[in-house]
Amino acid sequence: MSTYEVKIPGMHCMMCVNKVTKFMMELDEVEDVDIDLDTRIATVTSEEPLDEEIIKKTVSNAGYEATSVTLVE
Repeated sequence: MSTYEVKIPGMHCMMCVNKVTKFMMELDEVEDVDIDLDTRIATVTSEEPLDEEIIKKTVSNAGYEATSVTLVE
């Protein structure tokens, strides 16, 4: 398992959270997405390691920008 913290400053409501979650969950490797709207950080858990660019592209496809992706564990 791999866990990433993804900063997405453009999110400001639950519709934003739901959209980003939906797009991230469409990736086969992703097991869980938990978004803290106060900090605008998405915690993404995957079975396999994910490429940072895939995460950023998926967030972009949802209509937002991931300003940083950090591997937590």
